[in-house]
Amino acid sequence: MIETGICPNCRQYKACGGFHVYVVELKQGASYRFYVGHTGKTVEQRLDDNWERYGSQGNGPKLIRENFYRMRMDLVPKDSIVCSTRVDAEYREAKLADKLRADGEKVKGPKLGLV
Repeated sequence: MIETGICPNCRQYKACGGFHVYVVELKQGASYRFYVGHTGKTVEQRLDDNWERYGSQGNGPKLIRENFYRMRMDLVPKDSIVCSTRVDAEYREAKLADKLRADGEKVKGPKLGLV
């Protein structure tokens, strides 16, 4: 059985070649409730990068390292689980972040400006 929101074409630590939108739920008390991102890797690889590869870079990885609660792939729409291009994934990432904001959530992620 495939976990909700996980790419059915990826294998653990072996990406399918597509791009994936993901959502991280942050701990209570963090400045944001959710972090929305995209990756050309598996979601597991990207999450690992926040600790290993990007350990000292950027506000996103630091926010996730310090406030990670759990993955929320159930919030990712089916059409955003696998995107064929980075541009499409970036659009869907921003669209999902805006939707969560419209639902009243504090979200770290890009904006389309539609909200």
